Amino acid sequence: NKRRGFIRLALETGASLVPVYSFGEDQCYSQISASFPAVKAVQQRFQAIFGLSLPLVTNLWPRKAKIVSVTGRPIPVIKATLDAKGRVPESEITDLLDAYKTELKRIFDENAAKYIENPSERVLEFI
Repeated sequence: NKRRGFIRLALETGASLVPVYSFGEDQCYSQISASFPAVKAVQQRFQAIFGLSLPLVTNLWPRKAKIVSVTGRPIPVIKATLDAKGRVPESEITDLLDAYKTELKRIFDENAAKYIENPSERVLEFI
């Protein structure tokens, strides 16, 4: 929940948000964590602490892969009234982030079967 700057900015400016999910990006690189669960655990811990992913890829250059981007419904945003300290209220950030995640999950679920092998084994995960 640390990475919410785009939500805050939308609320400060009143700009609508358009969720987009790109299928196939994970096919460009092979990661060591796919073969070694212990490595994946270390990567997840690193991300939890530092807020950055630590991909350990086995190929230096990306492989050619079909990437398909799917666009969700625009989420209209009303410019927020800032609090006494000039900040967007946390409740508005949380509500808009929840709406964004809901729409992103909807477009993932509706399109996964078209663009992913074994879609029942894949889940959209927010970390």
